[in-house]
Amino acid sequence: MNKNLRFMVEGAITLALTAVLNSIVIFKMPRGGSISLAGYVPILLFGLRWGLKPGLIVGLLYGVLDSFVDPYIIHPIQYIFDYPLAYMALGLSGLGFNNDTLNGKINFKMIASCVLAVLVRGAFAVISGYVFFKDTLPKDIPALLGSFLYNVTYIVPNGIIAIVVILLLIKPVSKVRRK
Repeated sequence: MNKNLRFMVEGAITLALTAVLNSIVIFKMPRGGSISLAGYVPILLFGLRWGLKPGLIVGLLYGVLDSFVDPYIIHPIQYIFDYPLAYMALGLSGLGFNNDTLNGKINFKMIASCVLAVLVRGAFAVISGYVFFKDTLPKDIPALLGSFLYNVTYIVPNGIIAIVVILLLIKPVSKVRRK
């Protein structure tokens, strides 16, 4: 199969899988955000298999798609932070792309790139929460801390779930060669 066609097919499958896994909600936060059944995994894995630029593109596309599913938009900048940029950040896993990853070997660079991707995704949520939703946060703590505490309750569990699942899947997924 030609490389561009394989990229488009894997990208489309990644988008569909991400949508399905994100719709299986384990816990829903009261004002947005949820813990899903490995919803970050397809985008993180795609970045690891294809590299940074393809990972960012697929993450961006999913962010736009997700904004049509269950949107909560109060400002254009908030939309950009909470949807396209937040999911595009998961494509930073592509920084961990290398031959070891393609061969199913677990390495520090792979794990570090996934952790970075989740942290940057979280940073977008924290900034958005601080700028656009601070009125909904508790008044007895600083707004930035409140946004951090709110968002960390679902982003960290999603990140942990995703990294554990990737560690379990990286070897079997590597058997599907990317040519």
